[in-house]
Amino acid sequence: AAPPPVTCGRTLDVPLQAGTAWRQRVHLARLGDGHWERVPSGRTQVAHFRFPSAGNHRCEVIAFDYGGRVPGAASFTVASAFDLPETLRTDASTSGDTASVDAHPWYPPVRAVPSPEGRTVRLAWRHEGEEDWKTVEPGVGLSVAEIGRGEKTLLFCAEEDGFWRDPSPLRLPVRLTLPLDAYLGALQQTLVTGPEPPDWALRALRACAPEARTRLDELRELAGRRARIEDGLRRLGKPDGGNGR
Repeated sequence: AAPPPVTCGRTLDVPLQAGTAWRQRVHLARLGDGHWERVPSGRTQVAHFRFPSAGNHRCEVIAFDYGGRVPGAASFTVASAFDLPETLRTDASTSGDTASVDAHPWYPPVRAVPSPEGRTVRLAWRHEGEEDWKTVEPGVGLSVAEIGRGEKTLLFCAEEDGFWRDPSPLRLPVRLTLPLDAYLGALQQTLVTGPEPPDWALRALRACAPEARTRLDELRELAGRRARIEDGLRRLGKPDGGNGR
């Protein structure tokens, strides 16, 4: 392999010597202790390294001819220096203040700021304690059904070019202040949009059952009161107070 530079940016391309029997030569490359990945074949082969963060990184390249390992390996360390995307809160509140989730869909007061090298940037989110990130679709917002009721802590992270992420996700405490009927409406939308209702939505619906039954009893009592008041008003509207024959 050609001598690599001592320093580099977020990526590094290393030209490789394919040899005379380049059709039979296979190169594998890896970063640190990661998985070996096959270098695209061809007369001119280039090992492409992509660094997740700035700092020192060890790179390795090995080769096989006709299925046999070629003696030796290219192993070197480079210092990468570059900027990563940032995640910023956009409302007037300071970091750590609880945000009110009072609408469905909800648009979080957070934005993703690309680095000078970035081409595309998006905002990802997840609940604190979870591992999988979900994309905040532009102009779509978050479903309050996915956020959940009560007080939660959400994490937001800027992701650039589908690979580079803000190493310090923004931590946003939230409190759902949406009325129960509006929250149940959002849950019902989730339950009918796909062929299989997600388990978390079914669990959330069951958790709302006791409060929903209590609220329904209150509404029935209010309906009874309304009926009695309307009956009284009809009687007052009659000349004899409703006692005439």
